[in-house]
Amino acid sequence: MLGSPRRDAGSRGGATPVPSMVVENGVQMRLLARRACQPALGAALVMLGAGVAFAGPPPEPVEIRYQATDLDDEAQGEDLWEYSYHLGSFPYPAGYGFSVFFDYATSDALVVAGPANADWDALALQPDLELPADGLYDAMALIAPASVEGEFRVRFVWLGEGPPGAQPFEIYDGKDFRVVEEGLTHLPEPGAAHAGLTSGLCLTWLASLRRRGPELA
Repeated sequence: MLGSPRRDAGSRGGATPVPSMVVENGVQMRLLARRACQPALGAALVMLGAGVAFAGPPPEPVEIRYQATDLDDEAQGEDLWEYSYHLGSFPYPAGYGFSVFFDYATSDALVVAGPANADWDALALQPDLELPADGLYDAMALIAPASVEGEFRVRFVWLGEGPPGAQPFEIYDGKDFRVVEEGLTHLPEPGAAHAGLTSGLCLTWLASLRRRGPELA
């Protein structure tokens, strides 16, 4: 996928075009720019603190939930895993994206298993022990608003102890790769699935009562 042309967001009906720099220079420029900007962006965030500029009203913070799944290993001695990411929302224009970072000491061989849907372009940058530099899973919105339905998935070889956990992420502007937000991925709230199940059971019970209304009268 490295060096392949990006899909042009301007060809989608009613879409806000992706910034021309990203479309014209392709995926390779995006990868190299993200890697080159990592040290500088980190220093800038320390200096700026919470004062990150964004044109227009500040959006709600992006929430990224993750699930780590232990897969069947494809090669002897390798521990293959998959991360699935779910975004709560993405209130940014087309051409903005998010990067989830993989520690170069504990991760290797990243493979994009898929973007969540056709509104996104996803790619992976491998960890580099020589630089050193972390790897990343990167997804850029092709239209606005970009749907967050579905899962963003990436497979990787885990080199650490125990199961992989939370990861740092950044939201960036694809025109200049300026970071506008940062955070940590997190597991879904333990009560979320239980609450959804309880709500579903209650609705089923109420529907049953309505159907049986004449019998109970």
